[in-house]
Amino acid sequence: MYSVGFSNVVQVALYNVEMRGQISDGHWENADPPNHYEKASDAEAFVASTIKQLGPTWKPLLNYGFSSPELFAVVGDRMRLIGKIAIAFPLMTADNIDRVQQLGEYVLDRNYTQVETLDAVKTKFADKDFALFGLDVMDILKVRTLPGLVAAYEYILSMPLDNKLLKQELREMSAIFSGKYQAKILKQAA
Repeated sequence: MYSVGFSNVVQVALYNVEMRGQISDGHWENADPPNHYEKASDAEAFVASTIKQLGPTWKPLLNYGFSSPELFAVVGDRMRLIGKIAIAFPLMTADNIDRVQQLGEYVLDRNYTQVETLDAVKTKFADKDFALFGLDVMDILKVRTLPGLVAAYEYILSMPLDNKLLKQELREMSAIFSGKYQAKILKQAA
């Protein structure tokens, strides 16, 4: 199993929830060399506790620009929500972050900046399949009522991660992935 160490929970969540998929069948799907994605998309990210743990456990075949303007234009709002969920719930698993983010696509406005009205959320929960998925996410968030769900998303949205900070995290992730970040730290320490 391959792994990659990052600086914080936001970077770990972004890699595990969003970037692995972008590497394998998203933004970098047709990049060369054709097998560039194999290790990167299988790798699990973790928060590194030392400089030596930063970065991938293999030599990447491609430098991924995680802060690419083209990628950010398509999934920037979703990445910001993933990061905010990770800040709000730093011990949440990647699978659960993904599920909370997916429900957010229905409970939040199109820019992921505010919660829909309680009436709108209730209407969406009238659909049985949606309700089953929603109840699962409510269990993840440890809430029992729709007002509680709305409050949970309001809490998530209150987390301090705007586009400027998100882009900083993404640039740092790229530097860590390529080894440039570690080299810079070691050079400064010398």
